Amino acid sequence: MKVNINLPNQHYQPGQIIKGQCDWDMESRKRPKYIRILLKVWNEGTHPQTIVVAETINLKPETSKGIVDFEFKLPLYPFSYQGKNFNICWGIQGEMGNDVFHCQTFNLGSAVS
Repeated sequence: MKVNINLPNQHYQPGQIIKGQCDWDMESRKRPKYIRILLKVWNEGTHPQTIVVAETINLKPETSKGIVDFEFKLPLYPFSYQGKNFNICWGIQGEMGNDVFHCQTFNLGSAVS
């Protein structure tokens, strides 16, 4: 099983359009079902809490191998942040039902603190 989410950049500004591609080459009958933009927040020493904050693109792949372009308009806030007490991380995530197959992270806003 091989699934990739490809983004041309790692830094984006609030409200910007983010474009990328999802490609897959699956040996099983499973297929990618969703691509989502999400936000993860966590405190020092805890597991990330995932919050889906923007739209979800439903995929309906009919073949075991394929590629699809996607685009999302990024929210205005919160900015990505890495601090001593908590972190905020943005990502584009692909899912097969409840199974996450890939998450490509990126920075939203100014450079990460």
